[in-house]
Amino acid sequence: MVFSAGDTLTADGTSGGAISITSGKSALTSSGNIVVMTADGGAPSTGGTTGLITLSSGAASNGNSGALYVGSGDSVKGRSGSIFVTVGSGDSGSGGEVLVSAGATSTANGKTGGKLTLMSGTSADTSSGDITIATANAGTAGVTGLLSFSSGVSTSGVSGDLKLGSGDAVDGGSGSISITGGTADGGDGGDMTLSAGNVVTSAHKGGDVSIASGYSATKSSGDVIINSANAGANGVSGFVVLSSGVTTIGNSGAIYIGSGKATSGRSGTISVTVGTGNSGTGGDLVFSAGGEQGSDGKTGGKVYITSGKSALSSSGDIIIQSAAGGSAPGGVTGLVSLSSGDATNGNGGDILIGSGSTSASGRGGNVAVTVGLLASNYRNIVSIGGVMARLSVN
Repeated sequence: MVFSAGDTLTADGTSGGAISITSGKSALTSSGNIVVMTADGGAPSTGGTTGLITLSSGAASNGNSGALYVGSGDSVKGRSGSIFVTVGSGDSGSGGEVLVSAGATSTANGKTGGKLTLMSGTSADTSSGDITIATANAGTAGVTGLLSFSSGVSTSGVSGDLKLGSGDAVDGGSGSISITGGTADGGDGGDMTLSAGNVVTSAHKGGDVSIASGYSATKSSGDVIINSANAGANGVSGFVVLSSGVTTIGNSGAIYIGSGKATSGRSGTISVTVGTGNSGTGGDLVFSAGGEQGSDGKTGGKVYITSGKSALSSSGDIIIQSAAGGSAPGGVTGLVSLSSGDATNGNGGDILIGSGSTSASGRGGNVAVTVGLLASNYRNIVSIGGVMARLSVN
């Protein structure tokens, strides 16, 4: 059965005939339905399939091809009609696919391919609609499907950006963005990898990764927290590694940890602490400068510890001390050792302890070596330059 409107052979721009299929109108109740479908397939023994349904505009030889509109009508005192695009279920082979693809262009004048826009409905008074993109739940012997968001490959130029963000808000907070891995009960948790783009040429550097909290025009900016999750009943918490990569030619990348400058306030504190435990010794804290393995006589890296400067008053103190001993009998405070390393072919390193000079009216700072007070008549010993001096407490 063929329905075909009339053709036109004139060259005056007159279009061909239109085909209009409209259901019947009702003055009081619903209008009639329009159903377009192929008949059921034949018997299973014959292997027949249901017929194809094609809804398409024709090809154009000089101009735009016809548009295709699929939509429901407006509604007064009710909701607009839904649109469903679904694929039927089957019991053999993979499920049928849904493919939504914008138009391609083969011109060489710089025109882009067609856009694909997926947008929820707006509301004049309340919230706009949600957009949910998800793979279906897995069966009893499978895994859920992959969800991939990616721009295409570019052969001559920059590949497309991928932007994920929430909209601006007036008289309210902006929307949060959550990227989380699912919970597992029969294997390891899923990984989350955030990686910038690589470069395979020799003239450009790899992409940057920038993590910044939100700005506030009148209040505090947001926090940035990087931590591993708490451990379970029989495990340890995960590593947190902050490191630059290895380089084969040239310097490896530096690592800067610092707080920002402050106006009408104090700059932020930097704390590096090790957590407490109730079994075994406490965790170590190690500061180590870079080593040198070359044969050109270069020295190892330096370690600087400098207090903060003040433009008007005193600079900050530097305090190096071990913590107080515990209350159990025999508990002592930790050793404080200030020493240069051993030398295999040359002099050992010097140790210089001194106070700074002053250019104004004043005196140089004192240098004091003291021994703590004793609760008994034990004698403490101070050894300087191989000479021991016993200090007794009266």
